[in-house]
Formats: sequence, structure tokens, C-alpha cells
Amino acid sequence: MMTSRCGRAATSASRCGSGRRGPCAATSRNSPWDGGSARVFRGGTGHCRSVGQSRSEASQREVSQEVRMETTPHGRVAIAAVAWAGCALAVTGLVMEFLAGFGYGHGWWGLRVALRYLFAYGGIVAAVGCALALVGFLLARAGRAPGAVPAGLGIVVGLVPGLLFLHQYRLARSVPPINDISTDLQQPPAFVTAAQNEFWKGKDLTYPPAFADSVRRGYPDLASLVLPVGAGRAFALARETAAGMPAWVVTGADSAAGRIEATATTRWFGFQDDVVIRVTARGGGGGADSATVDMRSKSRVGKSDVGANAARIRAYFKALERASGH
Repeated sequence: MMTSRCGRAATSASRCGSGRRGPCAATSRNSPWDGGSARVFRGGTGHCRSVGQSRSEASQREVSQEVRMETTPHGRVAIAAVAWAGCALAVTGLVMEFLAGFGYGHGWWGLRVALRYLFAYGGIVAAVGCALALVGFLLARAGRAPGAVPAGLGIVVGLVPGLLFLHQYRLARSVPPINDISTDLQQPPAFVTAAQNEFWKGKDLTYPPAFADSVRRGYPDLASLVLPVGAGRAFALARETAAGMPAWVVTGADSAAGRIEATATTRWFGFQDDVVIRVTARGGGGGADSATVDMRSKSRVGKSDVGANAARIRAYFKALERASGH
């Protein structure tokens, strides 16, 4: 029976010395008895072990170590704690953002508390919770530890308020910090009915001249709407459209002056903004050719409307165009 001592197996180029030189290795590539497999020969004892066997044992040791890491009680507890912490923060942020508008609408707190301390900070807390929950979810799946379910819930719950806050933040930085928008900046429509309500009584409702440049730069698409119908027909369409706008309440209408006023209430925070629409004849023939519609939307609270008034004007003009069939 053939032995596998290093002195007999190694070639002259890779011959190892006596055991006194310490461990050495030689590879027999074309040995007639090993079938071409590589073997590692160790000096001293003369015993040899295949490279494949050594790698297999190393892989088994790594797998065994991974299994021991997965089943470590402290590691499983830590992963679950991260997952639950992310879920808790996400839920907290969601509740804060919900209470921001709900509480303000019911008079529980003022605008500063609602917007900054609840809505803004709630969005930040939710975003942090979403990120932490994502880390917990990945660790739980990789380590086969508990916590994947609360982590997944935290990701979903925290994503919505976090993205909502990010959207509002980016929108606020992209629009002018003003709260009064008009399509006619030379002669903006004037409030008459709104000037008599309790909120505006005794206050100046003239259009701020400094806002004109901000409107031109921030909302270059806003302009008067021209309808190819007579002034009388245009006024009727404008009043019907205003009455059909969601969350609008028509507060006044004067056909002789071509003026329509309304109050628009936002859904979440319950902000009330005042709207005035002016319809004037355009062209000859006593206004039989066409009519011009201008609109002004003004917020009652806040220095910046975050683009709400401009969006309201766009929405109303689109609805009016559909109503007129053009």
C-alpha cells in the first residue's frame, strides 16, 4: 500500500527537508496516484491533507460561527429592540402630524405649535423611525431574529409622514414667502364682502405692491383667463363653478360689478382663505364677444401660503374652462 510521506511525494523542485526545518508544503500536480488533485504536504509528521478538505473544514467553521451568532440571545434581543424602536418612532411621528392639523382645527393650540412643533418635528421623528425600522428589518432577516414584522410596520407607517414633511419643506423653499396671489397685478380684484367679516374687519385688504414681483417670479404661469363667451354668460359660469368647488362657500355675488366672493377651507388644518373673482367684458359689442376672468386668493393666517393660493387659482380656472366647454 502506497504511503503519502512528503519525501516520496514531492518532486525535486518542491522537495522538503527533514522534520527539523519545520512545516513545509509541496503540491503534487501530476502524481499517478492522486488523480491530478492537489495535495498539501506538511513536514515533520509527514502526513498530507487535501486542499479541498482544508477548505471544506474552514467553511464548516465559518458556518458554525454564523449559526452561533444567529442564535446568540443578546443579539436577537438587540435586533428586536432596534425594530420596535423604529416602529415606535414612526407611529409617534404619524400621530404628531395628525394632531397638528386636528388640534389646530379644534382650537387646541396655535399655528406655531401646529406647524413647527407637531407637523415639522413629527415628520422628522417619523423619518428617523422609518430609517431605524429599515435597519432593524434588514438585521432581522439576515440574522433570522424576531422583529421583522414591527420593523416592516415601522417602515410603512413612517414613510408617509416623512415624505409628506419632505414635500412640504421642498415646496416651501421653492415658492415665494407670500400669502396673497392675484392674476391681475396692475388692478387686483378688491374684497368687499370679506372686508365686513369678523376676521378682516378694520384691517387693510389692499394688495401689497411688494408682492407683485414675487408673483411674477414665482408663478409666471398665472394670468387672466379669457372666455369666448359674453360677460353675462361668463359671470353665470363663474358663479356656478365657484359654488361647485370643493370646500368653497360663496359669500357674495354682484352681477352688476361682476364680482364673486367665497371662502375656501383647507381639509386638514382648516385654514380659511378668502377668494374674490372678477368678470369683465372684453372686446366690442357690449361684451358679447368675450370676457376676462381675474381671481385673487388671500390667506388669513401665516406669512407664506406654501403655494396653496396659486394652486387654488389654477384649479378654479381649469374647472371654469371645462364648464365653458373650452
